[in-house]
Amino acid sequence: MPPAPTVEAPSELAALQDRLGYQFANIELLRKALTHTSHANEAIDPRPESNERLEFLGDAALELIVADALYRAHSDVSEGELTAMRSAVVRLDTLGRVGLVLGIGDHILIGRGEEATGGRHRGTIIGRALEAIIGAIYLDGGVEAARGASMRVLADEMRRLDETRALKDDRSRLQEAAQSEFGLTPSYRMVAAVGPDHAKEFSVEVSIGEGIVGRGVGRTKQQASQRAAHDALGRWPPDVKVTRGR
Repeated sequence: MPPAPTVEAPSELAALQDRLGYQFANIELLRKALTHTSHANEAIDPRPESNERLEFLGDAALELIVADALYRAHSDVSEGELTAMRSAVVRLDTLGRVGLVLGIGDHILIGRGEEATGGRHRGTIIGRALEAIIGAIYLDGGVEAARGASMRVLADEMRRLDETRALKDDRSRLQEAAQSEFGLTPSYRMVAAVGPDHAKEFSVEVSIGEGIVGRGVGRTKQQASQRAAHDALGRWPPDVKVTRGR
């Protein structure tokens, strides 16, 4: 069994603070953010507080900060698509990937059992630690400090999100929004095909759950489907009763 990790001196946390782009006035908040519950449970009295409460705070702060940034940057995007975009940035696997790049795992205080099974570099543990760090920055320096640190460490993810969005069509965007908001996949149904073969027009309805959320007309089924998806995104959220999947 590996030895119990020891608490790092402030100087040993300097490199992490440099990578975060934030210097703590109260270094104990950073230490708390790096204290995994497994370490707290194994410690002898007095037991240190784990990072769970800071994780709760940081999760809420990240949701707001990222939502605000997306809202300001994308004035033409519907609520549903904004929700999907925010989820892509703040979900745990994304934060875990960012935290691994920041080297957070090297500084986490973790229990012997978790250490032995590779928990120090596990994405879920790292992602939650990053949430806790943002919560700690919020307490230490306020909302603008938390905003600045969040936007710095998530800059690559936000840029990747914009690049990915530019390549996606309306059907893909609607699917992401529907799955993020309701846990459901949209379904498309052709309801009409009128006109001569050389100038036929197709009408398509798109549904989420039991509710029709958009309609579109086009010279091909694919074009009609895209327009139905565009219609749904433009009127998001759907004004229908949908059974949520989560």
